[in-house]
Amino acid sequence: MTELINVESPVKIGNSDRDCLEVHTTHSINLEFTSRCNLRCVYCSVSHPDYVGQDLTCIEDFHAFVKDLKARNVRHICINGTGETLILKDWRSYCQQLLEAGFSLTLISNFAREMDQEDYDTLARLTQINVSCDTVDLKVFRKLRRGGDFRMLVYNMARVRAAACANGNMMPRFGWTCVVNDQNILDLENYVATGISMGVTQFAFNNLSKISDLPHAESFNHVCEMPQERFYEALGALERALKLIKKFRVEICCESGFLDSINARVNMDQAKSEDVTTQTQVKELAQWKVATSVGIAYSVSPKSGQTRDCLDPWNYAIVRADGNVSPCCQREPVGSLASGQSINDILNNFSIKRLRQNLLSGDLDEGCRFCVSRPLTDCGTLQDKVRRHLA
Repeated sequence: MTELINVESPVKIGNSDRDCLEVHTTHSINLEFTSRCNLRCVYCSVSHPDYVGQDLTCIEDFHAFVKDLKARNVRHICINGTGETLILKDWRSYCQQLLEAGFSLTLISNFAREMDQEDYDTLARLTQINVSCDTVDLKVFRKLRRGGDFRMLVYNMARVRAAACANGNMMPRFGWTCVVNDQNILDLENYVATGISMGVTQFAFNNLSKISDLPHAESFNHVCEMPQERFYEALGALERALKLIKKFRVEICCESGFLDSINARVNMDQAKSEDVTTQTQVKELAQWKVATSVGIAYSVSPKSGQTRDCLDPWNYAIVRADGNVSPCCQREPVGSLASGQSINDILNNFSIKRLRQNLLSGDLDEGCRFCVSRPLTDCGTLQDKVRRHLA
C-alpha cells in the first residue's frame, strides 16, 4: 500500500536536498487562445452537439501574464488547444507580444481557413508549425476532418514558406500530426511520402481515444479493432511508413498508447494461435482497451510497482481559454487563472503536488492509469529521472 505523505512538506529523492514537489521552472507551456473550431473532426470532442467553445478573456492584462511566464523561465510556448487559433480575431496580436518577449513559438493548426498576407507574415516568424493532417486522400480527409480540404492546407503551407522567403526570415519547420485509425493507416506510406515532398520534417502518429456519444463515432475505429487480416495489413503499412521516415531522416513521434496497444494485440493474437495459453492469460494480454469516464481509451494499464514515464507535471502546463490550468491534455485542471491565482501559485499548489507524488509512488488515478500518451516505467526509474531533471 502506498504511504501517504504531507505534500505541503518538502519531499526529497535519494541524497538530493531538492524538494521534488516544488517546481519554479516550466520548460514548455501550451497556450489556448480559443476553444472554438472551424472543423468538426469525427473523433474530436468539438463534434459533440452540445459543445460550446470560448475565447481567452480571463487574462485581462496579457502583458503581465507574459511577465509571469518569463519569471518561470518558460522557454517554449505552443499555441494550441481544443480549438483553432487562426479563427480568433486577435491571434496575431497575442503572437506578436510573445515573439517580442523572446519566446520560441510553435503553432498547431488545421490550416483550413483562407488567410491574408498579414497572417502569412506573422506565421512566417514562428519556429515551428504543426499542421493537423490525418490523410492526403481528399475523400478520406473530408470524411475525417469535416469542413476541411487538404488542398487549402497545401496552399497555406506554401504561402507561409513564401512569406518567410520574401521577408528574409528563417523558414518555420513544418510538422504533420495524424490521429491514426482504421480509415487512414493503410495509406500511411503515401501520407509520409507526400509530407516529405512538401518539406515536412516531423511526423506525429497520435493514439485514438473514442469519446462517448459523438455523432458518426461508428464511422472510424482504433487500429486494434480491425479484423485480423486487415490488422496485419495495417501493421505492414505502418512499418513501410516508418522505414520511409528513417530513410529520409525526418523526425517521428508515436504516442506510447498507440504502440503499446498494438503490441498487446499482437501478443494476444499469438497467444490464441499457439493454443497453450489459458483463457485468463489471454484476457490479461488483451488489456489494451479500457472503459473510462469519457469513453474508450487504448492503452496498457500499469502493474504493481509501475508508473508513467512522465515529467509533464514538472516541466509542462496547459493554459486553457477559460483560464483553467492543467498539467497535461488528459487531466482535469489543477487551478484557474480566472480565480485570480498566478500561474506560479497554481503550478505549486496542493493538487499538482499530489499528482507529482502519485507519479513518483505509482499511486495513479484514472487519468494516469489509462494515459494514451506516456509509456510505463518503474517508480525508481522515474524518481531518478526527476532527480536529474531538477538537479
